[in-house]
Amino acid sequence: DILLFVVPPENDIDLLASNPWGAHVQTGEGEVSIMLISPPANYSKASPNAVLGSPYFWLHEMHHSSLDFGDHVDVGGMGLWGLMSGASNTDLLGWEKYLSGFYSDNQIICVPTDKTSINVITPSVVHGNYRKLIVIPATASTVLVIESMRIGGFNYKITEEAQGVLIYEIDVANSDYHSG
Repeated sequence: DILLFVVPPENDIDLLASNPWGAHVQTGEGEVSIMLISPPANYSKASPNAVLGSPYFWLHEMHHSSLDFGDHVDVGGMGLWGLMSGASNTDLLGWEKYLSGFYSDNQIICVPTDKTSINVITPSVVHGNYRKLIVIPATASTVLVIESMRIGGFNYKITEEAQGVLIYEIDVANSDYHSG
């Protein structure tokens, strides 16, 4: 399902760095649609992709190739929230977990805009079939997503001050790679 090239450390990172994006490769056993090239682990030259030893690197790049998630570090002021935010050391956002199939429909609370309601959600890092996201329609193509961020899992490095409610907007009509 995935073709992974591990580049020897003696290679120059400028010659062959990383390519997380899917590329159809024909092999003797058939076509492989997901390809990831790891950068050489020699650290002789500074590079944003020279983080081979980090589990965040592998998870981030594999989510590019397997689910076609784009980076969102500069999109809508997300800062470093979410695994797809470049140098982030946090978990996938709840919306990305939903798109990945980690959350089922019954874990999402869709709130109508014409009613007042009180809803309780479980922090996104807690495992189990709990309600994790509140989704509120804003326009025909945008929703507000609310999730609870706490220390745990890949969010073990967030500070006490960063814990709480994270609210962000998703625009499903904007399908550009680094947008939406």
